[in-house]
This record gives sequence, C-alpha cells and structure tokens, in this order.
Amino acid sequence: MSKEHFIKTNNYQTPESQSRALLDVLSLGTPAYFGTRFMSMLFGNRKLALANKFDTHTWARRSMDIFRLLESCGGKSVSYTHLTLPTTPYV
Repeated sequence: MSKEHFIKTNNYQTPESQSRALLDVLSLGTPAYFGTRFMSMLFGNRKLALANKFDTHTWARRSMDIFRLLESCGGKSVSYTHLTLPTTPYV
C-alpha cells in the first residue's frame, strides 16, 4: 500500500468531488452495502490478528480502508485536526 493512502496533513476534509460507491447508491439508502463491506473488513482483520500478522502498519492501513469506506458511502469529514498530547493531566 502506498503512502498516498494515508492523510499527510494536520487537517483533512472530505473532497467535494468524492463520489459514492455504485453499490451504495444501488442499495437505495439502506446500510446493506456499508454493513456487508464493513463486516468483510472486520473478519479479514480478525483473520490477520489470529495469524499474528496484524502489526501497526497493517492496523493503520486497515483503519484508512474503513475511513475511505465511510467516505464512499456518503460520510463526510468536515474538519479533522491533528490531536496533540496534553501538557497537563486530564484528571
């Protein structure tokens, strides 16, 4: 998987030109396409984890795959700002 697959900036917005997946459009607004694809990804991830092949790079790549799936089903990221570690305790 190339590095172009990942977000390289500190903030991100879904492009206005992002189109929906054809099968999502054909599912007529139901969650059928998303649910099927998501479960397929989930079981694929489980298979890798059970085989002890789910490393940090694979986790990051698969997370981006799910993010892209959400976008292909009409989900929009309107403002993503890189989170920084706090300088003071939360509690």
